[in-house]
Amino acid sequence: MALPFRQRIFLILVALTAVPTALAVVGWALAVRTVGPSAGARVGWEEVAASARDMVDRIDTTRLAPR
Repeated sequence: MALPFRQRIFLILVALTAVPTALAVVGWALAVRTVGPSAGARVGWEEVAASARDMVDRIDTTRLAPR
């Protein structure tokens, strides 16, 4: 049984919007999953922590010699 013209057009339009959207969502999810916990970000934060520790050591006033 053939569908009426309006239903065929409606199904085609739904397919033209739903399929690319679904592919985009799946692609986004896969990209986030593979890139998420990257080692590069961890290294960057370790450098920030090291520079913060260095800054705290340099401005530590408890190690100053009395006058």
